[in-house]
Amino acid sequence: YTRKTICHQRTVIKNILMKYLPTDKLSRTKYFQELINSKIVISPFGYGEITLKDFEVFITGGLLLKPDMSSINTYPNFFVNEVTMASHNWDLLDLEEKIDHILTNPSTYKDIAKEGQDIYKYYVASEDGYQEFCNYFESITKECLGLN
Repeated sequence: YTRKTICHQRTVIKNILMKYLPTDKLSRTKYFQELINSKIVISPFGYGEITLKDFEVFITGGLLLKPDMSSINTYPNFFVNEVTMASHNWDLLDLEEKIDHILTNPSTYKDIAKEGQDIYKYYVASEDGYQEFCNYFESITKECLGLN
């Protein structure tokens, strides 16, 4: 990444993690194999707070670990700390401590990862989730148009 704002978190995270595991760039196939085999997937901010990797983590089954998202309003809200994902501080000073806490409490975080997967699956692969999303979209459209 040429922009320092984009690569800052990624560079700091890479420097932290290279003490523990390889951080080399992977082919697309190896990347997905790595996602499938990972208990924790760190997803730093990119061009925005939400990245494609967030959804790839829900699909492949790991625990999503990313900077705190509590100040960001999304719908559906896939980013609920300690419910559907885990978070660390934006400055990354607690990242190693957070990883250690997750690894020493595997059953808690396995349940959190599963909840993230279940919520994601509900909204992208169920009729009820589809209908809820459509109803929400219709209500905000009507509100914006002053039709309520």
